[in-house]
Amino acid sequence: MYNHQNDPGVKTFRQEADKLAENDADLKKQLADLDAKVEQMRRDGVPVDPKALPPGVDPAVALAADKVVQEKPDSGGGFGTWLVIFGVGAVVAVLFLATIGRRRNVG
Repeated sequence: MYNHQNDPGVKTFRQEADKLAENDADLKKQLADLDAKVEQMRRDGVPVDPKALPPGVDPAVALAADKVVQEKPDSGGGFGTWLVIFGVGAVVAVLFLATIGRRRNVG
């Protein structure tokens, strides 16, 4: 919270948490404890690092969203799609021919 206090998502989260805390004493205490920790970090002169990650978070995972956004989305219609269409068509054709063959043998 300290390092990301200016992030719009964190600000929105905090506004929603404050609204919920109006009717939840436990949440209100948790937010007060959080505020005390943030204020202590500010008094201690801890520099704000908006790129900081919580302990144990793999940076490669944290950066995954940016990489997904930068990549061109798959437009579909590739070789795999045509292979599936051809396969389904072949199955339908075999079943159709088998049905016709049975009718000739029965009639």
